[in-house]
Amino acid sequence: MRIAIILAGGQGRRMGATLPKQYLELAGKPILQHTLETFVSFGFFDAYVLVRRAEDAPMVTSIVEQAQVPVPVTQVEGGAERADSVLAALRAIPHAGARVFIHDGVRPFVRREQVVRLEQMLSTYAGAILAVEAHDTIKVVVEPPLIQGTFDRRTIYHAQTPQAFVLETIRTALEKGTAGLTDDASALEREGLPVAVVLGDLRNIKITTPEDMAIAEAILKGF
Repeated sequence: MRIAIILAGGQGRRMGATLPKQYLELAGKPILQHTLETFVSFGFFDAYVLVRRAEDAPMVTSIVEQAQVPVPVTQVEGGAERADSVLAALRAIPHAGARVFIHDGVRPFVRREQVVRLEQMLSTYAGAILAVEAHDTIKVVVEPPLIQGTFDRRTIYHAQTPQAFVLETIRTALEKGTAGLTDDASALEREGLPVAVVLGDLRNIKITTPEDMAIAEAILKGF
């Protein structure tokens, strides 16, 4: 069974808007609706778990209806941090052995072939994530403004979502602690479990700032 976990519980402080970023309109629709419609178009998932704030339940229900999601959708209240929200979603899934694809609700431009490749990697690795190669020089600055060093960018990738796992593997890893985790794969890395990279692309942006909205509008015209 394939289950998409869509994270839509953020407050979007960096966007500087009155609504959380996932509910802002992009080309006449909430960003979350774009993401759901993209996933529905894949014809790939058997169920969805949407993580949101308690007070957003009516809005999320309306978005699910507008997106015409044809499979079961479970709504879960998010936690204090991202990893807590993911764990809440995982605990709501009763299907042993399910493959879960954890995705940011504000990344509407993922492609089906990327999701398929993530699933294929689960036959060999404990997890798989989308990521893109770093093209900029990455500096280490521990005490600004002093530069401490420079990473070899040939070894640096920018993590994206979806991130894919077998349910029990990621749930067990997160149940050992969520503090300090900024993505899901980090929980497996902490346990010494192998996680693979699937090459994503730069269009799979996370819409978090007004500048990102402008980029998303441009991408949408050619997507």
